[in-house]
Amino acid sequence: MGGLWDQQQKYSRIYEYIHEYQKMVYDFYSKSVVAFLTTYWHIDTAETIWDDDGISGGPYEQVGDLSGMKWNKFLLVPVYYIEEVQTPYDAQDIGYIKENETQFAIPSTYGFTPLAHDKFKMEQEYLKPTDNTHPIFHVIGVEKSVNADRLFWRLRVEIEQSYSETQLDEQVV
Repeated sequence: MGGLWDQQQKYSRIYEYIHEYQKMVYDFYSKSVVAFLTTYWHIDTAETIWDDDGISGGPYEQVGDLSGMKWNKFLLVPVYYIEEVQTPYDAQDIGYIKENETQFAIPSTYGFTPLAHDKFKMEQEYLKPTDNTHPIFHVIGVEKSVNADRLFWRLRVEIEQSYSETQLDEQVV
């Protein structure tokens, strides 16, 4: 009887550990982790005018007079687990290109699914009005971070080289 009891006790300990870990992650970290506020421009797929729905389909331009892209703008969107900005150099025919990339996570509870070419900017206007010089990033990769009831999207982003906040706001619906 002692052998079976020891096995159940080990199982019970492991089982409690799993629940304790889950509680720590979803109760403690979700309330205690640092949230960075951002402005997020999400592609409005219903209002955007696409050139074609084939493999090479899409807008002629993302921003500007020839663009059919329409954006939904969300202010003060909290994002989590922002990684340090990586600055790898890429040798191309025009010379060395310095691409600043980073990653962050957003929960699925925000009510939208992130898409490639969405844009975001670290929000400083409310927190630090004297220094609102953060660049605009665009999404280059989206993946599900957790495949469970609590779903998080892991977004890989790089600096947007061409567009300003004013240009994006002209296409907000």
